Amino acid sequence: MSSSQGGSGHGNSSTSAMGNVTTTNNAARPVNPYRAYIRWQRVAYPKQLWDLVASAIVFLIICNIIHLWRMRSRKQALMRARGTQQMVAGDSEANADKTNSTPVRSKGKRLRGAVDAAFRIFAFRRSIPLDRHYSFSLTEVFFTVGYLAAVLIWSFVHSHGGQRQFWGERTGAIASRQAPLLTLLAGKNNLVTLVTGISYEKVNIMHRAVGRTLFLAALFHSFEKYDMPKRVLAFPQIYTGVIATVAWTVIILTSFRPIRNQAFEFFLVVHVLSVVAYLVSMYFHWKKDAMYLYLFIGFWMLDRVVRGIRLLFINRGKPQPRRAIVEHVSDDCIRLVLPNRHMTWKAGQHVFLTLPGVSILPFESHPMTIANIPERDEQGARKPTDLVFYIRAMDGFTRRLQQYGSRHHGELVIALADGPYGKPPPVNTFTTVILVAGGSGIASTLPLLLDIVETSRRKKSPVLRVLFVWSVKRRGDLNWAIEKIEATHKEAIGLIDIELCIHVSRPDDNLPSLAKLEELEDPVSPTSPDKKRSSE
Repeated sequence: MSSSQGGSGHGNSSTSAMGNVTTTNNAARPVNPYRAYIRWQRVAYPKQLWDLVASAIVFLIICNIIHLWRMRSRKQALMRARGTQQMVAGDSEANADKTNSTPVRSKGKRLRGAVDAAFRIFAFRRSIPLDRHYSFSLTEVFFTVGYLAAVLIWSFVHSHGGQRQFWGERTGAIASRQAPLLTLLAGKNNLVTLVTGISYEKVNIMHRAVGRTLFLAALFHSFEKYDMPKRVLAFPQIYTGVIATVAWTVIILTSFRPIRNQAFEFFLVVHVLSVVAYLVSMYFHWKKDAMYLYLFIGFWMLDRVVRGIRLLFINRGKPQPRRAIVEHVSDDCIRLVLPNRHMTWKAGQHVFLTLPGVSILPFESHPMTIANIPERDEQGARKPTDLVFYIRAMDGFTRRLQQYGSRHHGELVIALADGPYGKPPPVNTFTTVILVAGGSGIASTLPLLLDIVETSRRKKSPVLRVLFVWSVKRRGDLNWAIEKIEATHKEAIGLIDIELCIHVSRPDDNLPSLAKLEELEDPVSPTSPDKKRSSE
């Protein structure tokens, strides 16, 4: 056996006389375990952070299932206790006894209910004020702190004393690969809302918290490069990273609530343009993470496609399917009616309205609560229904709409509706409901009252009593909905007990006499048990 060897610079070659086979063995470069460990961290830790996010979503899904089961069980128990026959009005004694028909709950259930109510009050109604006008809810604070802690832990853990070589690239990888979570939480039609039951408004709180936290991670990644030679800035990988960071900075600075509230159109334009700049620059900055950019765009497109399909479906038909009637009902309120829309919704939900002839930007949309409920045919099936809105003029779009209505009262305007959205309270799972509204807030509470009466008429609600409170500034504001309240009040007689409390807060206005309701000398509703007893 003979062999010959020769160097080649990259390895060696050998020839065997037995098989006349020539093989070339490229000697692998020696692997630096230090750099290999850093690269492993850069890949594994962002994935582990996604595992944590997925686990949190699964937990919320389980909580949603438990919540739905509890609401369903509660309503069934109340309906069994009340009995369908009790929904037909009887004599005054029977009506008085109805309030005592609520089933007695065990001590354990009462304790769980108290803990649940205390948690909701503490988490959703308590807030940390920033100034006179803006505040953070504790839920927003808790989520922000929790997600921030997770990002910081996975950014700096095992960095061996905070060495830049470990956390510098890792923070950039986390900021880049967690970016799809932003659009996953941003859309009105997002997957998180679909599977967890959390309304998009609350999910959007998470969107803002994620954006601010990942921006911090991106800053850590950028500042780690601060001492690079100036000549390196000419490299495409470097200056595209700078552009992406600047774009993200603009997004964060223009996304604070004062700017969104005072100049929404400006915020919207800057937000869209900055996101486009971020996506383009990030693609050229690190093409290995292009998959995450595609996910970012994909989640955004999912929302756009769903909204587009809804727009076509809801606003189809004849005649004039894309028109709305504008009515100027008071000095600062507009009544907007979109006739014959093909949409079903729950009481208290809202839609996004697009009025190209009123908005500065033709594609901008604004959330408005639907002030009525779907109509039903003789078989109880829902049918195309007018959408009614009561809109108080504030600033921006609503002020322009009010000015348009004052000039074109009763005329038609192009209007497109997209929805419905929102998770209204389950009012038909209680025996007593208290509805309180101020001014244009009647647009939220009136449909809930209508839904309670309609559901009671179909013998599918356990509600026995409603306290309806409405406070307005001026007597003229009652023109918004007083006729509908009167009609609903009459319809409820014999079904449920409704107590109306309507207040006019301005001292120069007297409390109105509800022409058709208040032929009373006392403020007690004619359908309340006390009034019925006194009338006998």
